Amino acid sequence: MKNCITLSSFLILVLLSSCKFHKKEIPEGGPCSYKTDFYPAIVIDIFKVDYNMFDLSMTINTPNTNGVDTIYYSYAYGRHMDSTEIKNLNVQIGTAFKYKIMQIETGSCSPYLEQLVIEKFEK
Repeated sequence: MKNCITLSSFLILVLLSSCKFHKKEIPEGGPCSYKTDFYPAIVIDIFKVDYNMFDLSMTINTPNTNGVDTIYYSYAYGRHMDSTEIKNLNVQIGTAFKYKIMQIETGSCSPYLEQLVIEKFEK
């Protein structure tokens, strides 16, 4: 019986001490708000990867690139663009898509995000 009381006292002490040293954490996630800016991603090359698949190389000039940088559709989306998409979007050399940069203003989400958006960039 004495062992049972000692064991239960020890368990209660462990539980109480673990609560005492638990720091309050800032939860990750929303709600968060971002400052969002769009920059042109200009198509500079369209090259055939397969009989029906293409990749696009584009240039971007953002405050973070310190000049012109090159990005690829396949890197941004993890796949190539097929000929139907090329035709439907009327993609050609000089086409400008949106390149989105989001910087956190409030909350504890990812502080900085970049994303190629396949929508026409309009000034």
